[in-house]
Amino acid sequence: MSVTRQELLALALGQLSSEDQQRVGQALDHDPALRTALRRDLDALTSLLADLDVQAQTVPPGADCGCSNGCGPKPPSSSR
Repeated sequence: MSVTRQELLALALGQLSSEDQQRVGQALDHDPALRTALRRDLDALTSLLADLDVQAQTVPPGADCGCSNGCGPKPPSSSR
């Protein structure tokens, strides 16, 4: 039973059909090296997500337009 790295990633992201989940799950049950590869990929994804979260918290105002002089989106005006 052969499982690709793409299928492991799809399993981790919940993108496999139930039939493919079952097939990949059976392969994981019988292959310690495949479980190790999945754990390594999950650890890498977790680390990436943690790094992205830190970056999201440290983005300065205006960074969405590539500058830091306040030219980013303005809050809605309260005067009518």
